[in-house]
Amino acid sequence: MGISRAGATRPAERPPWYEDGWRIQAEEWARAQLAAEGMETIGSIEEARMWALSCVLRIPTAEGPVYFKATADMDLFVNEPSLTRRLGPLFPGRVPDVLAVDEARGWMLTSDFGNPVGGDGPVADIVGTFRQWSAMQRSAADHLGELLAAGCRDRRLDTLPDQFADLLRNTVALAALPDGASRRLAAATDVVPRVCDALRGYAVPDSLVHGDLHMGNVAAHSGSFVIFDWTDACVSHPFMDGLLPYRMSDARAREQIREATLEAWTDVEPLPRLREAWELAQRACIAHHVVSYGVLVADVPVALREDLGDFFCTLVDEFLDIADGMS
Repeated sequence: MGISRAGATRPAERPPWYEDGWRIQAEEWARAQLAAEGMETIGSIEEARMWALSCVLRIPTAEGPVYFKATADMDLFVNEPSLTRRLGPLFPGRVPDVLAVDEARGWMLTSDFGNPVGGDGPVADIVGTFRQWSAMQRSAADHLGELLAAGCRDRRLDTLPDQFADLLRNTVALAALPDGASRRLAAATDVVPRVCDALRGYAVPDSLVHGDLHMGNVAAHSGSFVIFDWTDACVSHPFMDGLLPYRMSDARAREQIREATLEAWTDVEPLPRLREAWELAQRACIAHHVVSYGVLVADVPVALREDLGDFFCTLVDEFLDIADGMS
């Protein structure tokens, strides 16, 4: 399944939640769904966040706050309401509790699951999150057909070289790079299949990948971590979710997160080989996220393109450093 329309660009339209009348329709739908669940709103519905990629509303009820979310229609994104609902039975208490969905419009209601841990949270929370998440991935490896049927993108290692090549034909994404970067990127494309081939030499199976795993998308709730914001979900090598620890400057924290992550996979490879695979996967992980951000940069409204483009350029620089080190 492709995730990028090479050379194409979507018109820079505003998301529907900026249009007149949309908020009224969303609130009416939310109130109706809550009433069907026997839940009554007890105050004004408030905007929690609104930007080009999503709109989140906070709805007060007698049972506690409920959250409405609408997600933009992007080439990279899954249908988040549908997928989140399907993940619930697999991972109860570790993904948002979905109360209602409108798959056609990309709307969902979820119970409150607490505040995000955030980027300034303690290292212990990051370690705990990755330990829990890797255990979830180990379980999810047995459900690949179900996950793909639920809409997860197929981004397994076999697909990454072609997806990387597609990015190099995406003129909108490449326009966000500084002069000369796209030529250097094209010259380094052979790195991607080489890394993927080497990583396939380890017995770590494909699994569910969150695609944007950082502590802004994790909440501590009822004794576990709730992982949310599943728009970038895909099926791939599980270590593609290692971008956060791979980029950390604290070597001790990186080691702790690595060891917590690898615990779940010791049934498929001995720990020394898992450590080898983890280090090797850093190269594929950066390439994976270069593709992700390149597709997003090409797909978002122009007003947001510069913000996402900055991180896209950073990832490209990191990938080129890796390529230079392998030449």
